[in-house]
Amino acid sequence: MIEVEHLHCGYPDRKVLQDVTLTIEPGEFVGILGPNGSGKTTLVLALSGVLPIQSGSIRWNGRPLQTIPHRERARLMAVVPQDVHVTFPFTCREVVAMGRYPHQKRAGRETPQDRDALHRAMAWTDTEALAERPVTLLSGGERQRVFVAKALAQDTPVLLLDEAVSAMDVHRKLQIFDLLTSLQHKEKRTIVFVLHDINTAAVFCRRLVFLKAGRIVADGPTDHVLQPKVLEDVYETSALVYPVPGRDGVRQVFFTRPMAGLTTDAAMLGSCGVIPACVQRSQIRTVKA
Repeated sequence: MIEVEHLHCGYPDRKVLQDVTLTIEPGEFVGILGPNGSGKTTLVLALSGVLPIQSGSIRWNGRPLQTIPHRERARLMAVVPQDVHVTFPFTCREVVAMGRYPHQKRAGRETPQDRDALHRAMAWTDTEALAERPVTLLSGGERQRVFVAKALAQDTPVLLLDEAVSAMDVHRKLQIFDLLTSLQHKEKRTIVFVLHDINTAAVFCRRLVFLKAGRIVADGPTDHVLQPKVLEDVYETSALVYPVPGRDGVRQVFFTRPMAGLTTDAAMLGSCGVIPACVQRSQIRTVKA
């Protein structure tokens, strides 16, 4: 269990998170959403212990985070950061193998358990064919898959992912979310995922936490929180929320604020891609901006 109470956290030149309180239960799949600069990445950095807190507390299974040794933390949680900069041409296999470091009694001594975890993680993420390629020569999406594999090789009960699929194509993105959902269901892993894709979050995350200006403005089950009023408050943009036919409780979001020179209908298409079949054209008013 992760318990955050009245957390204030930020950087030397600015405070970002303000009075954040939330509890994440074991086995939850939580999506963290909000506008740019709302504090999502700062929250991940605080939860992982990378960023010191200014006031308040973070407890992991009842223990203050700052009292847990770094190596033990790395056996509790694996983090996939938003920005991954690699300058040395490690092979992909070497990068994934780094995830096993917290479990090794001697640095560099790879055990059969390490090799099993490494091969399993690369198979899950379909990165086996990349094993001997330098990570510096991969595309952005391929590199993200390798770092997801590294986190999975770490074999922790908690995964913290910060926009970890942002460069992946649709197929790979859904593949990773299906994998995480399977791990949540079968192994009761806790998944905390920062993302901007609200519709993907609506499908896979059972709970959503919305941040704005460093504060939590909504937190709860996805079907309860995903409401036009919440979205409009968070993103300052008009929103429509529709149920997905045949998917009980799943909703999809369409932002509809008109853009200069376009009809409302065109603005929907421009910002959201497609209008679902369940939305009749007669339901959408076409108004000159």
